[in-house]
Amino acid sequence: MAALYYDRKDYPRAEQLFRDVVRRFTEALGADNVNTAIARLKLGRTLLHQNRYEEAEVETRASYEILTKQTSPDTSFVRAARKDLAAEYDGLKQPEKAAKYRAELAAAK
Repeated sequence: MAALYYDRKDYPRAEQLFRDVVRRFTEALGADNVNTAIARLKLGRTLLHQNRYEEAEVETRASYEILTKQTSPDTSFVRAARKDLAAEYDGLKQPEKAAKYRAELAAAK
């Protein structure tokens, strides 16, 4: 359901549902589970669309750290996290950090 609200650009409702998904996955699967990471990535993206950069960065960074610790991380999710982190750091007026994630994106092509 969260993805449906996200696709409809109802970001406040999507945020509520993604927060619930993150909580449930964390309780059931653990904080370092890949599914928890994906849910946090989606929550971060929802916050990013609301220009809530600080909150988005917390969720996206947590997701990125979980994803990159996986033995065989799904590259599409890692790329999405890097892209979102660059945008979040742009919003936070931290161009050096944004450039770091853009460089990682370019190197991974």
